[in-house]
Amino acid sequence: TTRDFILTSKISNDIDCEIRPIVLEDFNKWSILFDKIKQNFNSFEDLPFNILRIKLGEFSVEISLPRLEEYDGTSGHSNFEAEFIPDIDYKKGFDRRDLTINSIMFELRGKEWTVIDPLGGVKDLKDKTIRSSSSSFFFDPVRFLRTIRFALNLKFEIHPSTLTLLENMNLDGLTSHYLKTELVKSKRP
Repeated sequence: TTRDFILTSKISNDIDCEIRPIVLEDFNKWSILFDKIKQNFNSFEDLPFNILRIKLGEFSVEISLPRLEEYDGTSGHSNFEAEFIPDIDYKKGFDRRDLTINSIMFELRGKEWTVIDPLGGVKDLKDKTIRSSSSSFFFDPVRFLRTIRFALNLKFEIHPSTLTLLENMNLDGLTSHYLKTELVKSKRP
C-alpha cells in the first residue's frame, strides 16, 4: 500500500497492516482482537504466522504482528520459524520483507501519519531500483518471481547485488501454484 501510494498517490487493493501494541502487555491479547474482528466480518481467512486476511469489497486487508523470521537454511516459502516481538526495531522487523520497496510503511499514532523507511525503499522508488531487503531473500524462491514481476510491472532495474542473489537462488521450491499466482498479479496474459 505504501509503495503504491508513494508511486501513484492512490490506495492499492492489497493492504497489509502490522499491529504494534502501545502497551507491551497488550501483545498477548492479539487473539482477542482478532476474534472481535472475525465477529464483525463475514469474509476472513486465518493465514499462517498469525496473519488475518479480511475481504472488504474490492480490498484485501492483512493484519499481522511484528516478527522475526529465522530461516532453517533450506529453500522454500515457509521454511522459517517466526518469533513475535511487540517492540521490535523497525529495521530488524523489515529485514524479513522481500524488497526494500515493500519495506516502507505509514505509521499512525493518534492522528499523525509518519513514513517509516529504515531500508531506503523510498530512495529505491525514486531511483527505480529493485533491491532485496536482506540476505534472507535468498531462501524464498517465490521472491525470484516477485522480483521479476515488480521489475517488469514498474519498469525498474534490478540492483546488481539482488541480481547476484537471483542467479544463485535455489528454485526447487517453486510450484505451479506460485507461478500462477505471480502471473495473475503481474496482470499479463
